Amino acid sequence: MVKLYSFFHLNTSFSSIEEKDQKKLIKKCYWPLLELIDKNEFKIGIELGGKTLQDINALDKKWIEKFKVLLSKKKCELIGSGLSQIIGPLVPEEITKKNLEIGKQIYKKILNFEPTVGLINEQAFSSSMIKIYKKFYKAIIIDWINAKSNIDENSIQINSGPCYLKDDYNNKIRVIWSNSISFQKFQRAVFGEIGLESFVNYVNLNKKSGYNCIYSNDAEIFNYRAKRFGTENKLLFDEWKRILKIYDYFNDKKKYQFVNFSHLTEKKIKKTYNITNIKNPIIVKKQAKYNVNRWAVCGKDSLLLNTYCWKIFKYLKTKRGSHKSWKKLCELWGSDFRTHTTKKKWLKCKSKLEQLIKKYKIPINSSEKKYKKIVNLKSYKQISINENFITFRNSKFIATFNVKKGLALNSFIDKKVSQKSLIGTIIQGEIKNYGSSSDFFSGNLSILKKKNLSRFTDLFPCKYDIFYINKNLFLLTTKIKDNNSKIIISKKIYIDLSKRQIRIKLNFKNIPDSIVRLFKMTINPNVFNLGKLTSKTHNGGKNLESFKIDTDFNHGSSIENVSNYTSSNTSFGVTSGKFIVGDNQKSIIFEIDKSLSALVAMLEFSKLKSKYFLRLFFSAYESDDTSFFMYDKKFSSSILISAKKKSIFSIK
Repeated sequence: MVKLYSFFHLNTSFSSIEEKDQKKLIKKCYWPLLELIDKNEFKIGIELGGKTLQDINALDKKWIEKFKVLLSKKKCELIGSGLSQIIGPLVPEEITKKNLEIGKQIYKKILNFEPTVGLINEQAFSSSMIKIYKKFYKAIIIDWINAKSNIDENSIQINSGPCYLKDDYNNKIRVIWSNSISFQKFQRAVFGEIGLESFVNYVNLNKKSGYNCIYSNDAEIFNYRAKRFGTENKLLFDEWKRILKIYDYFNDKKKYQFVNFSHLTEKKIKKTYNITNIKNPIIVKKQAKYNVNRWAVCGKDSLLLNTYCWKIFKYLKTKRGSHKSWKKLCELWGSDFRTHTTKKKWLKCKSKLEQLIKKYKIPINSSEKKYKKIVNLKSYKQISINENFITFRNSKFIATFNVKKGLALNSFIDKKVSQKSLIGTIIQGEIKNYGSSSDFFSGNLSILKKKNLSRFTDLFPCKYDIFYINKNLFLLTTKIKDNNSKIIISKKIYIDLSKRQIRIKLNFKNIPDSIVRLFKMTINPNVFNLGKLTSKTHNGGKNLESFKIDTDFNHGSSIENVSNYTSSNTSFGVTSGKFIVGDNQKSIIFEIDKSLSALVAMLEFSKLKSKYFLRLFFSAYESDDTSFFMYDKKFSSSILISAKKKSIFSIK
């Protein structure tokens, strides 16, 4: 017998729905759902965040009372998710905890129920979510289709029954699987794009599994059109009647049985999985084009909203902000302002964030100190210059920059770690069978203008100035302009010989609709042991997540998409600002300031016959179906680079 389960996701903040339309939403979508549950025994779950529950309670208390009755009669079950739809792998652990905590308080206050099953927001999962969610829920819900693609075929279960998920620190939580193919086919059957038989055939493909989630997505798309896409189907019939027909079909057949989520939380578990890896450090629902970058660096300007949020978080954490302040920040960090939101909603979110920044007197731009410009280099034995390079050195550290390539980082030698450069330039043909027609630099950037698909980089001869800060600290600067646009980039490089580190700071002005990737770092394959090559970073948790680098991948490669250009397939949240690459003897550490610019990190790796190619880069803007530049951008970013004679496996 196939056991079927399902839930509907309710969200009054649905990206493209204005506040004024929420009453209509309740009438057309939420009431028909309650009636479907009330008149039948389909054991449907309802998932909604605290913000949505508060909105409905303010607009239609009768709906709330009806929902409470259905919950008390166990006609349906409440599934939790927090106050708002925050993408956990992209935010600090404290924010996800606050969001879940405030959500539970609202469920208790309005419904007098506390959910035991939690939906991971937008089903965007990193292994760090396990430790956080297990304090609030007995089980979580994420997508089986994307999860199983990361599981070794030899150990994967043939069914989609509940399992345990584990992280690197032996934290475990029960997972109840949703199914993104199933819910999309369910929607298509309701809209009349495919017949009921086609949907049933898909469900029957999994009949040996014992468990099948037939629906696990939005309620707002039925009998209502949010006008997100020009290709949306016209509303031609009562779609809730179509939904009833689907449920009735399964209800009438003896080989199917509807089960509730309480049953799924009690089922004995046989399998435990780790479902993230270097190719997919953060998984989401649906196709690859719906990856985590849509909330991080796409939208109308997700980078700006996220950076504002990081600034406010930093302030509240330092000043121990009030409950009201944390709640407001959680609401404004919600995913719905970062995808297909309306211009009006996006501007309102931006305005509210700016009001908080002004209220807390948080500086938008950091003040720049003035230093003494070096005119006569002969007085400084730490600096040497030839036709192509500027070199800064002492007995322990050497950093060289290419003046003919926009001050690209040519070599970074920390003699306490290695006599060889850890990162820098790989000359054309140096790595056989990989990119033999190109040089690969470090510290450089690229801007791909979407309007004409032309690419602008900083890899050309530049004028520069050198400033003295103290005997061990120097500043190297240049200004870069694009002759074919209004783009202006100010580059400042701080070289600290004493601390054996460099900091690169970039200020951007007049960036058009583009894909913007910064701080490209090419790892020297002659320094790090391929068999031990590993990266570590934070994806929304307190602990570093570890990823062995042992298979070919490129997070920045584009995705085939018939409707829109999707420029990348995943990224790391880098939620502590730190990204580490290393082996069992040495590590190189890259640190960005998320409150200056909320970048995400990406890697590209290719294993070759005798060597390998590994490159780290950071993204400010990507392209997908949510991307829409309303105006040219200006922003600042920085990166600090240092190294340690320490195994990456010992770095906590």
